[in-house]
Amino acid sequence: TTNTTVTSTLRPVMELGFTAPSTYTWSPVTNLFTDAAATVPYTGGVASTVYAMLNSSATFTATATSNVGCTNLANVTVNISQPPVITAQSANITACVGSSATFSVTATGAGLTYQWRKAGVNIAGATSATYTIPTLAYSDAGSFDVIVTGDCSPSDTSTSITLTVSDNNWVGTSNSDWNNPLNWCGGVPTSLMNVVIPSGTPFAPIVAGNSNANNITINSGATVTVTASGWLSLFGNLTNSGTFNSSAGTLEFSGASNQTIPAITAANVVMNGAGGITLSGDMNITTLT
Repeated sequence: TTNTTVTSTLRPVMELGFTAPSTYTWSPVTNLFTDAAATVPYTGGVASTVYAMLNSSATFTATATSNVGCTNLANVTVNISQPPVITAQSANITACVGSSATFSVTATGAGLTYQWRKAGVNIAGATSATYTIPTLAYSDAGSFDVIVTGDCSPSDTSTSITLTVSDNNWVGTSNSDWNNPLNWCGGVPTSLMNVVIPSGTPFAPIVAGNSNANNITINSGATVTVTASGWLSLFGNLTNSGTFNSSAGTLEFSGASNQTIPAITAANVVMNGAGGITLSGDMNITTLT
């Protein structure tokens, strides 16, 4: 026998083929349906398309089987986004005029956005989970809420949060200086602020420089002193159930409307308001301007 080797420079011809899958099945079958209305449950038979109705994210496996028995698997993950739900929010707030107030809300859901409102009207720029009013005015008082919107509807709206702006109370924790902001719950009073002087504070207020207030209420047992270097400009009424000592200082009455003043003694009184004053007692003064 003779072995013969045949050498050829021709390339062999190869036939490549592919057989398309002929059936599809899905697993697990829980929460799968064969119709878009999700009324007919999928039970595991052949189906090229199924529909999922889910309350939470899930992963399904599609199995493709060719007509010659070959199989291939692919996973499909369905991520579910829940509508926004508010889980916590601020309670009603009472804060002193001149201080700050912060509203906050906590919510679950995807793609959350926020819009704070006052009396049902959107507040420009108040679009985060917290909203702060840095310096309260009396006009800031009212009802607030927030609408939380997410990737899924519907949105969620907080319950109403009531903001009450109280008068600026003297706390007197630092010293007796009227013009020290640490001695007030809402900072040093301005001509627009009503102030209350309670009794029992660590220090009683002393006016030793230029100071302002709108209405001043001195509670029983409390004392306010205006020194020789002190100048207290009052733009509203003075209500005194305690002690008001201005025998060495200056009082300026600057109200645009009539001011009601109890009996007082002052070294100097300056009348600088358009409304004048109504006295409910004697005024003893050294100098009237």
